[in-house]
Amino acid sequence: MAFIFPKNYQSLSREEKADWNYLKKIFDRVSFDYKVSKASKPNLSGFETFNGQKSLKLLQSFNIRKDNNQFTLCLIEYNTSHLEAHSYGGTIRTNSHKYLFGHLKIDSDFGRAFLRPETIGDKISEFFSSNELDIKGFDKFNRNYHLLTSDKKKFLTAMNGQLINSIAELKNVEMEFSGKKCLFRLKKAIDLEETLELCKLGINMATVAKNNSA
Repeated sequence: MAFIFPKNYQSLSREEKADWNYLKKIFDRVSFDYKVSKASKPNLSGFETFNGQKSLKLLQSFNIRKDNNQFTLCLIEYNTSHLEAHSYGGTIRTNSHKYLFGHLKIDSDFGRAFLRPETIGDKISEFFSSNELDIKGFDKFNRNYHLLTSDKKKFLTAMNGQLINSIAELKNVEMEFSGKKCLFRLKKAIDLEETLELCKLGINMATVAKNNSA
């Protein structure tokens, strides 16, 4: 099994142990549908999501494989600190939150692009700005997502209908394209059903990307 507990597991708090046990349960379930193996940690520094974010740490990475298609699933830890005041002073408390990100290398160059669920504010701003890219013929995708690109022509050349439809089927995907790499996640921190959806999306994207480059 590729998933491993941290070396300091026994010294963790009850809540932290519960988080790791739930992660183990998630990966046990993922292993029923996919071949899971340990992967080398990808370099995520080229993504704005991780640029200069010292509070984000890549803990483990895994190859998720099905029918000769694969992507990398990354376990990320996000730490936040706050001052807890007492009558005799204060204590710095650190809370850790874990997220799962998908990472995929693609032959096509998308330039720089950011995609997230569209909000009411986004819909209103569209009346005053044309920065958002809507893709003609994909109304469901356009309704659900807010897409910004550095090079619209390059992005549309690299994108294809199958990939758009794979994304449109889900409502809470966040994605960042950086050249020939893509980083994606769903909204919740750690959740079994969303992890299965994330794996399905990752394999679909890998399949479409391979077929598109063939």
